[in-house]
Amino acid sequence: MGFRVSLPPFGGLIIVLTVLVVVVSVAYLLVRTTSVTVDGDKLAIRSLLYGREVPLSSVNADGIRMIDFTEDRDYRIVLRTNGIGFLNIRIGWMRLRNGERALVFLTSRKNIVLIPTDDFLVMYNSSDVDNLLNALRAGQTQGRQ
Repeated sequence: MGFRVSLPPFGGLIIVLTVLVVVVSVAYLLVRTTSVTVDGDKLAIRSLLYGREVPLSSVNADGIRMIDFTEDRDYRIVLRTNGIGFLNIRIGWMRLRNGERALVFLTSRKNIVLIPTDDFLVMYNSSDVDNLLNALRAGQTQGRQ
């Protein structure tokens, strides 16, 4: 005969809520530990998932800007092709309303840094785009010398 486990009232709900809290917390930490820096001749995207290095020669520094999904509707995410999405948390490869492909690390719909490259867009939350722009321009200038 089988071994049966009986849960207390609302036991199943408590388990589901606990798993949900853990998943959301892990996803949030994945995004919050993401950093985007200039490392030599590369744009380094450091993240536990989906991190990569992009040659500075393929980054369009003049196109880097801050966006907000409430105003810049063409950059809204319409399809998650390979990633995680829950509430406002978005990590991974997404397809945007304008048809472009983007690697995103977002916890908010505001204060999004948009970095265009030759092959895709990078989007992540930050309130300080000036330091990244200065480092990119300095790195691209050194690469041309």
